[in-house]
Amino acid sequence: MSEASDLRYNLPETIEQLNPVEVYSGGLDAVLEKIAKFARKHVPDASTEAGRKEIASNAYKVTRSKTLLDEMGKTLGEEWRKKLEKINADRKYAVTFCENLKDEVSKPLTEWKEKEATRLADHAQALTVLSVNFNPNADVEVLQAHLDMVEKTYGRDWQEFREKAEVAYIVSKKALSDAIASRIKYDEEQKELAALRAEKAKRDEEEKAKQDEANRIAEEAAIKARFEEEAKKKAQAEIAAANAAKEKAEADAKAAAERAEREKQAAVEAERKRAEDAKKAEEQAAKDREKDKGRRAEIHNAILKVLVENSVPRELAKAIIKAIALNKVPHVRILY
Repeated sequence: MSEASDLRYNLPETIEQLNPVEVYSGGLDAVLEKIAKFARKHVPDASTEAGRKEIASNAYKVTRSKTLLDEMGKTLGEEWRKKLEKINADRKYAVTFCENLKDEVSKPLTEWKEKEATRLADHAQALTVLSVNFNPNADVEVLQAHLDMVEKTYGRDWQEFREKAEVAYIVSKKALSDAIASRIKYDEEQKELAALRAEKAKRDEEEKAKQDEANRIAEEAAIKARFEEEAKKKAQAEIAAANAAKEKAEADAKAAAERAEREKQAAVEAERKRAEDAKKAEEQAAKDREKDKGRRAEIHNAILKVLVENSVPRELAKAIIKAIALNKVPHVRILY
Protein backbone atom coordinates (compact mmCIF):
# COMPACT_ATOMS: atom_id res chain seq x y z
CA MET A 1 0.00 0.00 0.00
CA SER A 2 1.36 3.50 -0.89
CA GLU A 3 2.40 6.17 1.60
CA ALA A 4 -0.76 8.06 0.67
CA SER A 5 -2.73 5.34 2.40
CA ASP A 6 -1.02 5.88 5.75
CA LEU A 7 -3.70 6.44 8.39
CA ARG A 8 -1.62 8.17 11.04
CA TYR A 9 -2.92 11.65 10.34
CA ASN A 10 -6.60 12.01 9.47
CA LEU A 11 -8.48 8.69 9.27
CA PRO A 12 -11.55 9.38 7.02
CA GLU A 13 -9.70 11.72 4.63
CA THR A 14 -6.86 9.23 4.32
CA ILE A 15 -9.28 6.37 3.49
CA GLU A 16 -10.72 8.45 0.65
CA GLN A 17 -7.24 8.51 -0.89
CA LEU A 18 -6.92 4.67 -0.95
CA ASN A 19 -7.02 2.66 -4.17
CA PRO A 20 -10.26 0.55 -4.09
CA VAL A 21 -8.72 -2.22 -6.18
CA GLU A 22 -5.77 -2.52 -3.80
CA VAL A 23 -8.06 -2.50 -0.75
CA TYR A 24 -10.44 -5.21 -2.08
CA SER A 25 -7.72 -7.32 -3.66
CA GLY A 26 -6.05 -8.46 -0.45
CA GLY A 27 -5.34 -5.16 1.29
CA LEU A 28 -8.49 -4.90 3.43
CA ASP A 29 -7.03 -6.54 6.56
CA ALA A 30 -4.12 -4.05 6.64
CA VAL A 31 -6.56 -1.12 6.37
CA LEU A 32 -8.75 -2.50 9.17
CA GLU A 33 -5.71 -3.01 11.40
CA LYS A 34 -4.68 0.61 10.88
CA ILE A 35 -8.24 1.80 11.62
CA ALA A 36 -8.20 -0.22 14.86
CA LYS A 37 -4.72 1.11 15.77
CA PHE A 38 -5.88 4.68 15.12
CA ALA A 39 -9.06 4.23 17.17
CA ARG A 40 -7.34 2.50 20.12
CA LYS A 41 -4.35 4.86 20.48
CA HIS A 42 -6.55 7.36 22.35
CA VAL A 43 -6.98 6.72 26.04
CA PRO A 44 -10.70 7.18 26.79
CA ASP A 45 -11.59 9.49 29.69
CA ALA A 46 -15.34 9.87 30.22
CA SER A 47 -14.87 11.84 33.47
CA THR A 48 -14.36 15.19 31.67
CA GLU A 49 -16.33 16.92 28.96
CA ALA A 50 -13.26 17.13 26.74
CA GLY A 51 -12.60 13.44 27.22
CA ARG A 52 -16.19 12.55 26.34
CA LYS A 53 -16.01 14.73 23.19
CA GLU A 54 -12.78 13.01 22.22
CA ILE A 55 -14.42 9.56 22.63
CA ALA A 56 -17.38 10.67 20.52
CA SER A 57 -15.07 12.11 17.86
CA ASN A 58 -13.04 8.94 17.78
CA ALA A 59 -16.21 6.78 17.41
CA TYR A 60 -17.51 9.07 14.64
CA LYS A 61 -14.26 8.72 12.70
CA VAL A 62 -14.52 4.91 12.93
CA THR A 63 -18.15 5.07 11.72
CA ARG A 64 -17.17 7.42 8.91
CA SER A 65 -14.35 5.05 7.95
CA LYS A 66 -16.83 2.16 7.85
CA THR A 67 -19.13 4.14 5.54
CA LEU A 68 -16.28 5.11 3.20
CA LEU A 69 -15.03 1.52 2.97
CA ASP A 70 -18.55 0.24 2.32
CA GLU A 71 -19.21 2.82 -0.41
CA MET A 72 -15.80 2.14 -1.92
CA GLY A 73 -16.51 -1.62 -2.04
CA LYS A 74 -20.04 -1.07 -3.33
CA THR A 75 -18.84 1.19 -6.15
CA LEU A 76 -16.09 -1.26 -7.06
CA GLY A 77 -18.55 -4.16 -6.95
CA GLU A 78 -20.95 -2.34 -9.27
CA GLU A 79 -18.13 -1.75 -11.76
CA TRP A 80 -17.11 -5.39 -11.54
CA ARG A 81 -20.75 -6.50 -11.92
CA LYS A 82 -21.09 -4.56 -15.16
CA LYS A 83 -17.83 -6.01 -16.43
CA LEU A 84 -19.01 -9.51 -15.42
CA GLU A 85 -22.34 -8.99 -17.23
CA LYS A 86 -20.43 -7.95 -20.35
CA ILE A 87 -18.16 -10.99 -20.03
CA ASN A 88 -21.17 -13.32 -19.56
CA ALA A 89 -22.93 -11.81 -22.58
CA ASP A 90 -19.80 -12.27 -24.66
CA ARG A 91 -19.47 -15.85 -23.39
CA LYS A 92 -23.06 -16.61 -24.37
CA TYR A 93 -22.56 -15.06 -27.80
CA ALA A 94 -19.34 -17.04 -28.32
CA VAL A 95 -21.03 -20.31 -27.30
CA THR A 96 -24.05 -19.70 -29.56
CA PHE A 97 -21.83 -18.67 -32.48
CA CYS A 98 -19.63 -21.76 -32.16
CA GLU A 99 -22.60 -24.09 -31.73
CA ASN A 100 -24.28 -22.68 -34.85
CA LEU A 101 -21.00 -22.94 -36.72
CA LYS A 102 -20.58 -26.55 -35.55
CA ASP A 103 -24.14 -27.36 -36.79
CA GLU A 104 -23.35 -25.69 -40.12
CA VAL A 105 -20.11 -27.62 -40.56
CA SER A 106 -21.55 -30.97 -39.45
CA LYS A 107 -24.89 -30.60 -41.30
CA PRO A 108 -23.95 -32.96 -44.19
CA LEU A 109 -22.90 -35.65 -41.69
CA THR A 110 -26.05 -35.11 -39.61
CA GLU A 111 -28.28 -35.38 -42.67
CA TRP A 112 -26.47 -38.56 -43.73
CA LYS A 113 -26.89 -40.07 -40.25
CA GLU A 114 -30.63 -39.26 -40.23
CA LYS A 115 -31.09 -40.70 -43.71
CA GLU A 116 -29.08 -43.78 -42.77
CA ALA A 117 -31.11 -44.26 -39.58
CA THR A 118 -34.33 -44.04 -41.58
CA ARG A 119 -33.02 -46.53 -44.16
CA LEU A 120 -31.99 -49.02 -41.47
CA ALA A 121 -35.33 -48.59 -39.65
CA ASP A 122 -37.19 -49.32 -42.90
CA HIS A 123 -35.19 -52.51 -43.43
CA ALA A 124 -35.76 -53.53 -39.78
CA GLN A 125 -39.51 -52.96 -40.15
CA ALA A 126 -39.59 -54.99 -43.38
CA LEU A 127 -37.64 -57.82 -41.72
CA THR A 128 -40.23 -57.80 -38.94
CA VAL A 129 -42.94 -58.37 -41.54
CA LEU A 130 -40.98 -61.34 -42.90
CA SER A 131 -40.43 -62.86 -39.48
CA VAL A 132 -42.51 -65.84 -38.33
CA ASN A 133 -44.99 -63.95 -36.16
CA PHE A 134 -48.59 -65.03 -36.69
CA ASN A 135 -51.41 -66.95 -34.98
CA PRO A 136 -51.47 -70.49 -36.45
CA ASN A 137 -55.10 -70.88 -35.28
CA ALA A 138 -56.30 -67.88 -37.30
CA ASP A 139 -58.79 -68.28 -40.18
CA VAL A 140 -57.52 -69.27 -43.60
CA GLU A 141 -58.30 -65.80 -44.95
CA VAL A 142 -56.14 -64.16 -42.26
CA LEU A 143 -53.23 -66.55 -42.85
CA GLN A 144 -53.42 -66.08 -46.63
CA ALA A 145 -53.45 -62.27 -46.20
CA HIS A 146 -50.31 -62.57 -44.05
CA LEU A 147 -48.62 -64.71 -46.71
CA ASP A 148 -49.57 -62.19 -49.43
CA MET A 149 -48.02 -59.40 -47.36
CA VAL A 150 -44.81 -61.45 -46.93
CA GLU A 151 -44.62 -62.03 -50.71
CA LYS A 152 -45.13 -58.32 -51.39
CA THR A 153 -42.57 -57.22 -48.81
CA TYR A 154 -39.94 -59.67 -50.09
CA GLY A 155 -40.05 -57.97 -53.51
CA ARG A 156 -38.44 -54.74 -52.21
CA ASP A 157 -34.77 -53.73 -52.62
CA TRP A 158 -33.03 -55.23 -49.57
CA GLN A 159 -29.53 -53.84 -50.33
CA GLU A 160 -27.05 -55.34 -47.81
CA PHE A 161 -29.90 -57.15 -46.01
CA ARG A 162 -30.73 -59.38 -49.01
CA GLU A 163 -29.28 -62.56 -47.49
CA LYS A 164 -31.01 -62.08 -44.13
CA ALA A 165 -34.30 -61.27 -45.88
CA GLU A 166 -34.09 -64.38 -48.05
CA VAL A 167 -33.65 -66.64 -45.02
CA ALA A 168 -36.57 -64.98 -43.20
CA TYR A 169 -38.73 -65.19 -46.34
CA ILE A 170 -38.11 -68.92 -46.85
CA VAL A 171 -38.87 -69.70 -43.20
CA SER A 172 -42.01 -67.55 -43.05
CA LYS A 173 -43.39 -68.75 -46.38
CA LYS A 174 -43.02 -72.41 -45.39
CA ALA A 175 -44.53 -71.82 -41.93
CA LEU A 176 -47.50 -69.91 -43.36
CA SER A 177 -48.07 -72.44 -46.16
CA ASP A 178 -48.03 -75.30 -43.64
CA ALA A 179 -50.38 -73.37 -41.34
CA ILE A 180 -52.81 -72.71 -44.21
CA ALA A 181 -52.80 -76.40 -45.22
CA SER A 182 -53.33 -77.47 -41.60
CA ARG A 183 -56.12 -74.96 -41.17
CA ILE A 184 -57.89 -76.12 -44.35
CA LYS A 185 -57.64 -79.73 -43.16
CA TYR A 186 -58.89 -78.76 -39.71
CA ASP A 187 -61.86 -76.83 -41.14
CA GLU A 188 -62.85 -79.80 -43.33
CA GLU A 189 -62.62 -82.14 -40.34
CA GLN A 190 -64.76 -79.77 -38.29
CA LYS A 191 -67.39 -79.71 -41.04
CA GLU A 192 -67.48 -83.54 -41.08
CA LEU A 193 -67.74 -83.64 -37.28
CA ALA A 194 -70.52 -81.06 -37.37
CA ALA A 195 -72.43 -83.18 -39.92
CA LEU A 196 -71.98 -86.28 -37.77
CA ARG A 197 -73.12 -84.42 -34.65
CA ALA A 198 -76.15 -83.07 -36.49
CA GLU A 199 -77.08 -86.58 -37.74
CA LYS A 200 -76.69 -88.04 -34.23
CA ALA A 201 -78.74 -85.20 -32.75
CA LYS A 202 -81.49 -85.92 -35.27
CA ARG A 203 -81.52 -89.63 -34.39
CA ASP A 204 -81.55 -88.80 -30.69
CA GLU A 205 -84.45 -86.45 -31.23
CA GLU A 206 -86.44 -89.09 -33.12
CA GLU A 207 -85.77 -91.68 -30.40
CA LYS A 208 -86.78 -89.18 -27.76
CA ALA A 209 -89.98 -88.40 -29.64
CA LYS A 210 -90.87 -92.12 -29.81
CA GLN A 211 -90.17 -92.57 -26.12
CA ASP A 212 -92.18 -89.45 -25.27
CA GLU A 213 -95.12 -90.82 -27.29
CA ALA A 214 -94.93 -94.17 -25.49
CA ASN A 215 -94.79 -92.42 -22.14
CA ARG A 216 -97.75 -90.24 -23.11
CA ILE A 217 -99.89 -93.27 -24.06
CA ALA A 218 -99.03 -95.08 -20.84
CA GLU A 219 -99.75 -91.98 -18.79
CA GLU A 220 -103.11 -91.44 -20.50
CA ALA A 221 -104.08 -95.08 -19.82
CA ALA A 222 -103.14 -94.72 -16.15
CA ILE A 223 -105.10 -91.49 -15.88
CA LYS A 224 -108.14 -93.10 -17.51
CA ALA A 225 -108.04 -96.09 -15.14
CA ARG A 226 -107.65 -93.77 -12.14
CA PHE A 227 -110.52 -91.58 -13.35
CA GLU A 228 -112.82 -94.58 -13.79
CA GLU A 229 -111.97 -95.84 -10.29
CA GLU A 230 -112.57 -92.40 -8.78
CA ALA A 231 -115.88 -92.06 -10.69
CA LYS A 232 -117.03 -95.42 -9.31
CA LYS A 233 -116.18 -94.44 -5.74
CA LYS A 234 -117.84 -91.04 -6.23
CA ALA A 235 -121.11 -92.64 -7.49
CA GLN A 236 -121.24 -94.93 -4.48
CA ALA A 237 -120.60 -92.00 -2.17
CA GLU A 238 -123.33 -89.95 -3.87
CA ILE A 239 -125.90 -92.74 -3.38
CA ALA A 240 -125.05 -93.00 0.32
CA ALA A 241 -125.11 -89.21 0.64
CA ALA A 242 -128.54 -89.03 -1.10
CA ASN A 243 -130.09 -91.33 1.48
CA ALA A 244 -128.68 -89.35 4.38
CA ALA A 245 -129.68 -86.06 2.63
CA LYS A 246 -133.32 -87.26 2.34
CA GLU A 247 -133.56 -87.89 6.06
CA LYS A 248 -131.89 -84.58 6.80
CA ALA A 249 -134.18 -82.72 4.36
CA GLU A 250 -137.28 -84.06 6.12
CA ALA A 251 -135.93 -82.96 9.50
CA ASP A 252 -134.89 -79.59 8.11
CA ALA A 253 -138.35 -79.04 6.59
CA LYS A 254 -140.04 -79.66 9.92
CA ALA A 255 -137.63 -77.36 11.73
CA ALA A 256 -138.10 -74.71 9.04
CA ALA A 257 -141.90 -74.78 9.41
CA GLU A 258 -141.60 -74.32 13.14
CA ARG A 259 -139.07 -71.52 12.71
CA ALA A 260 -141.31 -69.77 10.14
CA GLU A 261 -144.19 -69.76 12.54
CA ARG A 262 -142.10 -68.28 15.29
CA GLU A 263 -140.70 -65.65 12.94
CA LYS A 264 -144.23 -64.77 11.77
CA GLN A 265 -145.39 -64.15 15.33
CA ALA A 266 -142.27 -62.13 16.07
CA ALA A 267 -142.81 -60.06 12.90
CA VAL A 268 -146.41 -59.28 13.88
CA GLU A 269 -145.28 -58.16 17.34
CA ALA A 270 -142.43 -56.10 15.87
CA GLU A 271 -144.77 -54.37 13.40
CA ARG A 272 -147.19 -53.53 16.18
CA LYS A 273 -144.37 -52.07 18.31
CA ARG A 274 -142.93 -50.17 15.29
CA ALA A 275 -146.34 -48.57 14.57
CA GLU A 276 -146.71 -47.57 18.21
CA ASP A 277 -143.15 -46.12 18.30
CA ALA A 278 -143.73 -44.29 15.01
CA LYS A 279 -146.87 -42.70 16.38
CA LYS A 280 -145.05 -41.57 19.50
CA ALA A 281 -142.14 -40.27 17.42
CA GLU A 282 -144.48 -38.32 15.13
CA GLU A 283 -146.22 -36.73 18.12
CA GLN A 284 -142.83 -35.77 19.63
CA ALA A 285 -141.60 -34.46 16.25
CA ALA A 286 -144.70 -32.26 15.95
CA LYS A 287 -143.98 -30.86 19.39
CA ASP A 288 -140.31 -30.31 18.49
CA ARG A 289 -141.22 -28.64 15.19
CA GLU A 290 -143.55 -26.27 16.94
CA LYS A 291 -140.86 -25.47 19.49
CA ASP A 292 -138.16 -25.19 16.81
CA LYS A 293 -140.38 -22.98 14.70
CA GLY A 294 -140.54 -20.44 17.50
CA ARG A 295 -136.78 -20.65 18.07
CA ARG A 296 -136.00 -20.26 14.35
CA ALA A 297 -138.39 -17.28 14.10
CA GLU A 298 -136.64 -15.64 17.05
CA ILE A 299 -133.17 -16.14 15.48
CA HIS A 300 -134.36 -15.00 12.04
CA ASN A 301 -135.84 -11.82 13.54
CA ALA A 302 -132.56 -11.09 15.35
CA ILE A 303 -130.59 -11.49 12.09
CA LEU A 304 -133.17 -9.40 10.19
CA LYS A 305 -132.84 -6.60 12.75
CA VAL A 306 -129.03 -6.49 12.38
CA LEU A 307 -129.22 -6.49 8.58
CA VAL A 308 -131.82 -3.71 8.49
CA GLU A 309 -129.73 -1.69 10.96
CA ASN A 310 -126.81 -2.09 8.51
CA SER A 311 -128.79 -0.51 5.65
CA VAL A 312 -130.01 -3.75 4.03
CA PRO A 313 -133.60 -3.39 2.71
CA ARG A 314 -136.07 -5.41 4.78
CA GLU A 315 -137.33 -7.60 1.90
CA LEU A 316 -133.80 -8.27 0.68
CA ALA A 317 -132.72 -9.16 4.23
CA LYS A 318 -135.61 -11.65 4.48
CA ALA A 319 -134.58 -13.22 1.16
CA ILE A 320 -130.98 -13.55 2.36
CA ILE A 321 -132.05 -15.20 5.62
CA LYS A 322 -134.31 -17.61 3.76
CA ALA A 323 -131.52 -18.58 1.32
CA ILE A 324 -129.13 -19.22 4.19
CA ALA A 325 -131.73 -21.25 6.11
CA LEU A 326 -132.28 -23.41 3.00
CA ASN A 327 -128.47 -23.98 2.67
CA LYS A 328 -128.34 -22.17 -0.68
CA VAL A 329 -125.47 -19.84 0.31
CA PRO A 330 -122.09 -21.70 0.25
CA HIS A 331 -119.94 -21.60 3.39
CA VAL A 332 -122.71 -19.82 5.42
CA ARG A 333 -125.15 -21.36 7.90
CA ILE A 334 -127.31 -20.32 10.86
CA LEU A 335 -126.72 -21.90 14.26
CA TYR A 336 -130.10 -22.55 15.94
